[in-house]
Amino acid sequence: MSKRDSTQGDTTPELHSAPPSGETQSTLPPSAPTGMPYPSRDPHQRFLRGSFLRVTAVLVEVVGAFLIRELVAQRHPGFAPFITFYPAVLLASLLDGVWAGVAVTLLATLLAEIWIFPPLGRLAVIDSYDALSLAIFFTFGVSLSVVVELYHRNRERLAQSIQTERQRLLDVMEALPAMVSLRRPDHLISFANRGFREKFGEPGGRRCYEARFGRSEPCHDCQTFLPLETGQPHHREVAFPDNTRMEAYDFPFTDLDGSSLILEMGIDITHRYRAELELKRHREHLQELVAERTRQLEAANAQLESDIHQLEKAKQELSESRARLEAALLSMTDSVIITDTEGRFVEFNDAFATFYRFKNKQECVRSVEEFAQLLEVSTADGEPLSPDLLPTRRALRGESGTNVEYRYRRKDTGESWIGSLSFSPVRAPAGSITGAVITARDVTDRKRAEEALRQSEKIALQREQFQALAERLRRAREEERTRLSRDLHDQIGQILTAIKLDLTWMGRHLPQGRDELRERLHGTIGLINDGVRSVRKICSGLRPGVLDDLGLAAAIEWQGNEFASRTGIDCIISVPATDLTLEGEQATEFFRIFQECLTNVMRHAEAQSARVTLSEVGNDLVLVVADDGKGFRESEVSGSLGFLGMKERAQVCGGTLDIASSPGHGTTVTLRVPLQRGPQTSSDYAHSDHR
Repeated sequence: MSKRDSTQGDTTPELHSAPPSGETQSTLPPSAPTGMPYPSRDPHQRFLRGSFLRVTAVLVEVVGAFLIRELVAQRHPGFAPFITFYPAVLLASLLDGVWAGVAVTLLATLLAEIWIFPPLGRLAVIDSYDALSLAIFFTFGVSLSVVVELYHRNRERLAQSIQTERQRLLDVMEALPAMVSLRRPDHLISFANRGFREKFGEPGGRRCYEARFGRSEPCHDCQTFLPLETGQPHHREVAFPDNTRMEAYDFPFTDLDGSSLILEMGIDITHRYRAELELKRHREHLQELVAERTRQLEAANAQLESDIHQLEKAKQELSESRARLEAALLSMTDSVIITDTEGRFVEFNDAFATFYRFKNKQECVRSVEEFAQLLEVSTADGEPLSPDLLPTRRALRGESGTNVEYRYRRKDTGESWIGSLSFSPVRAPAGSITGAVITARDVTDRKRAEEALRQSEKIALQREQFQALAERLRRAREEERTRLSRDLHDQIGQILTAIKLDLTWMGRHLPQGRDELRERLHGTIGLINDGVRSVRKICSGLRPGVLDDLGLAAAIEWQGNEFASRTGIDCIISVPATDLTLEGEQATEFFRIFQECLTNVMRHAEAQSARVTLSEVGNDLVLVVADDGKGFRESEVSGSLGFLGMKERAQVCGGTLDIASSPGHGTTVTLRVPLQRGPQTSSDYAHSDHR
């Protein structure tokens, strides 16, 4: 019997398992002739040839199994009868198919019945258990032979399929117009298809740089084996010494023996490359021609092909320009209308619908006639416009305008607004008017804001005028007070003093016995003394002389003492020992604010005591008047005329006035006015307490 051939020759290894990711598993034998399909044997061929050898092999297998069984049974009498026949059946089935396995099974059954089971030497079985054993062995042997035969047949069909696919792959690789080759890491070409051989000749054990470039050493910039490092395919272009070009694709590849190879597929792109160069050259030349024809278009009447090219180019540019125009219109917040020569709206953006109070673009009017029927238009002064004076009509007549304001009113809703419009005609290259462009911006809010600003400026001007008037009135009042104080002191005081002196002289020169008249004179002199004191008090109220004579600090101290003695409210006063000089008007306003503070304490605070502190903090003169009265909520007196007057006086001084109060916690008034000289030390302050 001859041995069975598998799928290929004896030297052909089996296919490997799945290759690593990114690699291709080889189905080509390394020993196959380069570029040609390798031969294979008939998959149905047996290992033993000839009937005599097959029969002899069957007999040898049966006799050998019997003899081995007998040798073992002599030492072990209980040895199983068929234990050595099973391998014989399996071996026969594997070596020569189902008939050999059945033959071995049949001969082994007969031999066991005659020489193993009693009675020996006879073809008979007495014991039913022995008959059952024979039947089981025979059945198993036949079944095993059939199963092995089926396995052989399936394996043969699979091998035939693999061989067919392998041959098909080789045929495909041979028929490919590309150049396919396998490279070993040492650059040796182990396989090359027809395309490779036609381009570079038979590899003949040569290396790739020898076959393709005629070099004696590898290329210094060789990138063929990069996929073995990265595990990823690699694409490149290769130029050869004969000025040909190839587009190469390199793939990692695992051969049947596990070695790493490079599968390279190359496509000759010489013609394509030359065509691309030629196309590029023609394109550049064509661009030059197009540019030249464009410059000479009006004078030369270019060829039809150039006209068509220019037309297509113009269509493309028009499409792009339209896209840019639509994008620009969409992004603009101003209303934009583009009309034709008849006043029909060719293009308008979303802002057009918003400006003219439409819900959406679908509801918008489409011509200037519809526009005039829906809206009333007037000038900024309110004078109605006739249809011929509408911006669209003016632009179509060749007029232009920038930021021209119009008033609009919807006839259906009555809604009105103000728009600032710019309009101009659209002209063709020849100068003729082909349409109009009108942009509009809603300036209603801006106009309202401008009007509000004007009113605000007017109010601010009036406020400044009122403040100047109030300041003038305060100055006039102070001047009048000063004049009245001076006149009362100089004239009325002198008159009263003169009357007193005259009456005193008369009293001294009255004769004896005129006691009643003398008493009347003394009473009159007392009244004159009261009048002099009243005049002094009135003069002090109108203009404290101490403010002009001794300065602000002394005047505040004097006024505090007067307040304490007049009201009975304890007043603690702290002022600097040296005077802090302010300008005349500043000092007067400063003192008047202090008087107003004491008046508020007396009238409203219901306080038991007050503290007055005049100090210099940095470059500011600070007056603090604090009481322990009932206090108040600041929101309740925010519009008080007294406080407003005090703050106005503080602004006249160039300073600030702060009022802090809360119910049950008294009130603190802080006046801060800038000074012109440096600060005083703490030793410069004097304190006086009045209870």
